[in-house]
Amino acid sequence: MFGRLALQVGVLSRRRTLERRCGWTAAQLAEHQAAEVARIRTFAVARSPFYARFHRGLNGRPLDALPVLTKGDLMAHFDDLVTDRTLHLDDLEAFLVQAGPDARYRRRYTVLATSGSTGRRGLFVFDRDEWMTAVALISRPMSWAGIRPHLFPRWRTAMIASTSTSHYSAQVGRAIASPLLPTLRLGADEPAARLVARLNAWQNRNATEAAKQAENEIFASIYSNLNKDVEKALS
Repeated sequence: MFGRLALQVGVLSRRRTLERRCGWTAAQLAEHQAAEVARIRTFAVARSPFYARFHRGLNGRPLDALPVLTKGDLMAHFDDLVTDRTLHLDDLEAFLVQAGPDARYRRRYTVLATSGSTGRRGLFVFDRDEWMTAVALISRPMSWAGIRPHLFPRWRTAMIASTSTSHYSAQVGRAIASPLLPTLRLGADEPAARLVARLNAWQNRNATEAAKQAENEIFASIYSNLNKDVEKALS
């Protein structure tokens, strides 16, 4: 619990830093983006054998001139691609099989996996600082919509997402979970009628849809059948 609280404090601080950049000029944003891209590329080429090959001869080229890295290529060359040379795909896959929802690989890394619905699933690794930034980025729209933890009145929210503990949406949900923001977590693979019934029973003021399986017609059906007004819905 303490670890999650420390993460949430860090996420709030990181989010404030990101929000301040909304006031930057276009020139300031472009300068910052160029500097960050250069820093990341230098880091990757120096530490990743894959990127040393993949970007060979492309130093100084703009981002839109670089080759596209597909998820398939990423996973096929995972061990050569990662910048921590002690990380190996087989070890991380084995970790996900036995790890609990709050477990961290080597007590440092958050390990996430995609559903694999398009073929081979992707696997992604974040250290603590990277995960803090990722959660700050993905939770910004909630802040823009006015969804924040309150002692009183206490918002009741709902999130329709993957129930796999290693999936991005499930991990983000756990990262931002707080008694000050009670949240009903629903599986994206549940039938629409059951989702509607559970949402109505929860009497939620917000519905957050965060999984491809619950988009478009299904989400519209759920939203239209709720028997209580939903104040905000984020897709």
